[in-house]
Amino acid sequence: MTFRATALALFVLAAPVPAAEPDLETAWADLLSPDEAKATRAALAFAAKPAESVAFLKARVRPVKRDQAVLNKLFADLSDADPKVREAAQADLAYYGKFIKGDLEKAQSAAADEEARDRLKRLLDRIAAEEKEKNPPKENPNPINPNGGVSIGMTVVNGVRTVTINGQPLDTTPRVMKALPPLASWVRASRAIGVLEFLGTPDAVAVLEALSVGEDTAPPTTQAQDALARLKRKK
Repeated sequence: MTFRATALALFVLAAPVPAAEPDLETAWADLLSPDEAKATRAALAFAAKPAESVAFLKARVRPVKRDQAVLNKLFADLSDADPKVREAAQADLAYYGKFIKGDLEKAQSAAADEEARDRLKRLLDRIAAEEKEKNPPKENPNPINPNGGVSIGMTVVNGVRTVTINGQPLDTTPRVMKALPPLASWVRASRAIGVLEFLGTPDAVAVLEALSVGEDTAPPTTQAQDALARLKRKK
């Protein structure tokens, strides 16, 4: 999910000026919204304050790149007394996703309280679901008979028909594959990258360059690289 600078430019030209412009903290929270109109208004709020917005986004949009000091702070925040701090730490850890899987597993083993372990488990469950979606287990609908050949049978018990192949029941249960939604933190990063591209100032470009050196396959990394390439072509 991307928020192209060209699209943002059209919104800036076409959208009416809001009566009360949201502050940047509110706009930052709204960039997470699944409501595209709300997220667009948030992007416009950033676009209206170029210098302030670049400084704000520089402090909040990190490259998807393992940083032990940052991770240690986030793991500690999972046990903070303030529930908002705990929630924010979980969201920030989710941003690094599969790239810190080993760190998440170690932290889960060492976690001192149940809530921190549960939050870490949810993060690991998401990674496991992503891995399963990317590499679904292969099924063998026609198991090999070690004695050679294939034996197919069918039985009906109480009106229920069962087909067997080489003595093993054939599973005919329909499977519905439901795609995982994109990470909310990556969606917000994508929208922030769109804002930075639209602004296109030297400071905005510097933030994009910092984001572009994250993990190669992370969407924020590739989107920052694409934004830089488009800005370069405009020169």
